[in-house]
Amino acid sequence: MATSSPPAGDAVARADRPRPTARIRPWLALAASALLAGAAVIAVYSARQHRDELERSARVQAQVAALFESRLGVDTICHLGRAPFASPARLIDTEVRLRRLASSDQAMPLACGLSVLARGHALIGRYAQAERLSDEANGLLDRHGLENLSVTATTVSLLNLQARYAPAEKIAKTELRHGHDSIDMPARLDQLRLQIELSRAQWGLADDDGAMSSLEDALAQARTLVPPNAGLIAELLTQRGQWRGRRFDFTAAERDLTQAIAMSQGTTQADNARYQLVRMLSYSEQAERAIAEAVQLVADRQAHLGAQHPDTGRAWIALSDAQYNAGHISDSIGALQHGKAIVLASYGARHPEYAEVLRLESLHDVMRGQYDNSLSKAREAVNICERAFGPTHEQTLRVRLNLATKLAFGPDSTWDSPKYREGMSILEDLVQTGSEADIPMPYEKMVLATALAWSAPEHELPRAERILREVQADIRRYLPARAAAGSYVDFALATALYRSGQQAQADAQFARFIDTVEGGPRTKSDMYGLVHEALMYRVLYAMSDCRRDDALGALRHALRNDHERRNLAAHMRAARDYLTQIERFGVLRVDFGREQIASKQLPPMQVRLYFEASARSQACPRGLLAKR
Repeated sequence: MATSSPPAGDAVARADRPRPTARIRPWLALAASALLAGAAVIAVYSARQHRDELERSARVQAQVAALFESRLGVDTICHLGRAPFASPARLIDTEVRLRRLASSDQAMPLACGLSVLARGHALIGRYAQAERLSDEANGLLDRHGLENLSVTATTVSLLNLQARYAPAEKIAKTELRHGHDSIDMPARLDQLRLQIELSRAQWGLADDDGAMSSLEDALAQARTLVPPNAGLIAELLTQRGQWRGRRFDFTAAERDLTQAIAMSQGTTQADNARYQLVRMLSYSEQAERAIAEAVQLVADRQAHLGAQHPDTGRAWIALSDAQYNAGHISDSIGALQHGKAIVLASYGARHPEYAEVLRLESLHDVMRGQYDNSLSKAREAVNICERAFGPTHEQTLRVRLNLATKLAFGPDSTWDSPKYREGMSILEDLVQTGSEADIPMPYEKMVLATALAWSAPEHELPRAERILREVQADIRRYLPARAAAGSYVDFALATALYRSGQQAQADAQFARFIDTVEGGPRTKSDMYGLVHEALMYRVLYAMSDCRRDDALGALRHALRNDHERRNLAAHMRAARDYLTQIERFGVLRVDFGREQIASKQLPPMQVRLYFEASARSQACPRGLLAKR
């Protein structure tokens, strides 16, 4: 019997034996199957968990949206809409309810809701509460690795409101740099509104070119939206018009604002544009046109928002401002009372809108001769705006100019008085701020130079004259012909010339000033006060030049000017006293001058001038004095 060789047999035996890999392959298959089954279970569970999370998130989102719609009338929370106007109590109650609905695990709806509440608090001037909620919203998103354009835009807007322009610019640029090419329409609108906030930050940082570039880019993008968004385009045109007006490009500003009104007619956005148009027309000394637009604005705000809405109150205040600038003082006081009642009821007495009420009330108090009340209100307006916005915000600059004017031109303001010094310091700072921002400041420069012309020592008068001539050029460049500012400058320049010894030239300038004011349209009451002062300068010069009849004629002219103007009653008494003295004695007596000083009827800047004129009048030959 044949047998296999051992190697062959071993080979067969090895071949017949199960190999180790073949032996364990079924166990691997079983393990793999178990793993796959487990993974499938986990996947199903994860998918179900994820679906549950999405459903819970959607449910919370819907509940939060319903809360904000029912409590605040807000129809969207995760995209920028109008800020809710509500009382602090209602905003706080809504916050409590929001936190019950959305825990910190529901980061997006909670953050969006907090951001909406932040805008609501900012609207009523509660900036600290707004900032707290905005910070919390951003922190929630950061911790969960989420982003939301409306939350970011709210943060940037709050920073801009408080004149914190540098961090606002940084945050806006960082967010916009991410790019959102595939975002949906609501998010695109949020992105464009964030770009508007970027431009506002750049404007606040005096980067006018950058601000206009950002705004123009946003406007170009807005015009490509499908479907078109007229409201957004109108908002952008309104912002551009406001800035063009601030740079004294009034023609272009009016074109933007009227276009914004036309394309959004019948909406609150049209009202917003008209509000800026009223401000621009008032600023450019087109007072009667400003009144007409403001009357329309009040009617539109009442129709769209109701008689007691804060924006209706702001419209009344804008009307009051326009009426004051036109010289309609009693109308201005009445309109302001409407606006003040609404603002106090809506915002309280610490809101920046109330600062504008105080500014106008301080102007009205001057007309009534109530200087202390005027100064107190002007100072409180500055305090309110500096607390809310800081020192360089546009509204703060506006109320600071008003305060500086009250300080520099008060009844006790002399070159070395603390009030005068404080006022001049504010004026110098305002002019410097304008220079740094490359924004024309003709009004601020005019007030500064006029204060120098009235009260500064003689060595400061050349500076006053130089600034006044600069302002004359600014007025010709920026303001309409016959602007009231031109007359103020003419008066101040004549005063500087008279005090510096150029009295014949000053007298001729005073005469031109009087003719311009009296031959022009309706004039503000304070301008009539300057006419009185110009006539009294002419009296001094006529008496020093031995022209008694001319002096008596100027005094009678002053009495006609002052008649039936209650705020000029003191001026009228002074003119009558001078008339009696000259008619009785034929000269300006030293004793009469001392009496005028004691009774504070003779302004400090005119004391030296009076006694110089007195000495010259007494040196005139009697016959010459009567005839010339």
